[in-house]
Amino acid sequence: MKIRKRFLPNSLMDILPFVFLLCIIPLTYWFEIFVTLPGLFPTDTHPKTHYLLFVFGHFLLFNIVGNLLGVILVDSSIGDRKMPTLESEFAAGYCDICESVVPPRSYHCGACKICILRRDHHCLFTGCCIGLFNYRYFITFLFYMFLGTVFCLPFNVIFLWSSLTLENLIAVTRVILPVLMIFYGLTFNEQQGYLVICAVSIAGMLIIGLWFYFHLRLVLRGKLVHELRKNINLYDQGTKENLKQVLGEKWYLVWLSPFLKSEIKCDGINFKKKDHFN
Repeated sequence: MKIRKRFLPNSLMDILPFVFLLCIIPLTYWFEIFVTLPGLFPTDTHPKTHYLLFVFGHFLLFNIVGNLLGVILVDSSIGDRKMPTLESEFAAGYCDICESVVPPRSYHCGACKICILRRDHHCLFTGCCIGLFNYRYFITFLFYMFLGTVFCLPFNVIFLWSSLTLENLIAVTRVILPVLMIFYGLTFNEQQGYLVICAVSIAGMLIIGLWFYFHLRLVLRGKLVHELRKNINLYDQGTKENLKQVLGEKWYLVWLSPFLKSEIKCDGINFKKKDHFN
């Protein structure tokens, strides 16, 4: 496994979502563990429930942060990997910018400034491309982000219901719609800040859930985003093999920990096509 030499975003378009993600994860963690949990299940009256949820919350955080680091740090670029020659059947073309032969399913990314093996898309929130070797971490990161927001949903709904006064609702609306501040100004307190975090968490659950569903379908069908757009159906090897192409040989265990080794047999250059399995 190669580590990216430069893992920080290269453009302003990447920096803002990247910073937002790095801020919202610890902020939500702090709110759920140290505000909502003690408020709903204090240790003096619900000790077992409190500590059970506390441990599970940290299991979620471990997988969210671990997989996020995997997405950002693991290098899926062609880098100094040995590429096929132009005469090879596995050569898809030549990249003038990288001055290298490009294998099938690999494309140059203007933001990352390099060609990416089995490139799916460029993720603004992580500031890097999702390709062959970090796709595993991307899909499991989405899974645990979605699971975490679902896990927090009932607590946030209870918190919202107990705190939703007209004054708080107006203040939160001004934050969500900043143009209202021009006419009404901004009055904000701690309770209203909590409501904003709850609202972001619930909105995030819906967005991340749809994003995870979209990418999981692609994985199960052996497709990449651009292959879906162009209706390319050349690399579907069946559900199990498609999962191995992304998650590795231990595809059924990688959901437990980002540090569990799961070798990907594909080298990003030689791809078996669908007709080889007919």
